[in-house]
Amino acid sequence: MAPLFTGNAGGGESDIRKWIISNDWLECIVALPKDLFYNTGINTYIWFLNNNKPKHRKGKVQLINANVPEDKANGIPGFCRPEKRSLGNKRNKIESYHIDKLVEIFTSFTEGTYCKIFNNEDFGYYQITVEQPEYDDKGKKVKDKKGNLKPDTKKRDKENIPLSKDIDEYFKTEVLPHVPDAWIDYDKSRIGYEINFTKYFYEYKVLRPASVIKAEIEALEFGALGQKGIADLLKELLG
Repeated sequence: MAPLFTGNAGGGESDIRKWIISNDWLECIVALPKDLFYNTGINTYIWFLNNNKPKHRKGKVQLINANVPEDKANGIPGFCRPEKRSLGNKRNKIESYHIDKLVEIFTSFTEGTYCKIFNNEDFGYYQITVEQPEYDDKGKKVKDKKGNLKPDTKKRDKENIPLSKDIDEYFKTEVLPHVPDAWIDYDKSRIGYEINFTKYFYEYKVLRPASVIKAEIEALEFGALGQKGIADLLKELLG
């Protein structure tokens, strides 16, 4: 996942993403299922780069989340099936029908459960440096030889602002209400790019009712454990 979002704005990894995306070369990224390879358990992504995109894909990036295993019991086709026998970290396998499904999603270029489409600039952000004044022992703001406020490096902070937002307006509404004497050091501003699959494909899961959780705890304590409760077992284990 490191190539997707590792590195600060202005750094090597971020600048590589910036170069690829701002030149409109990134056509699609596919997040593959986990546990496909024998000697590694890391998440794997396939990047499709194209310096001559079709007209309907220009200025766009397609993200496909294929990190979904089969779950026939719940009607989820998924993009991999469990191996009959694990080989190290290799626990899943992609079959030809999974590949056909991926190709179908890619070629249709239509948003859905496993596909999101974004504008290039949606992945970019301004990284600004927010400064606050240093105070002396008497509580007065310290100034340098030129009469400018001296920033307190211990209070220095950074804010990431989407490229679609106006920096000054964002600073006025989101930062100044909390630190009214802060200012932006524009010389330190940078532009960065990152791609956060987790955020784009996040699905909120409703928490289970407290009554259900309580019933499960009671079942564990009095049912599954027979006549002995958790407290009794702890006493036995600890002597």
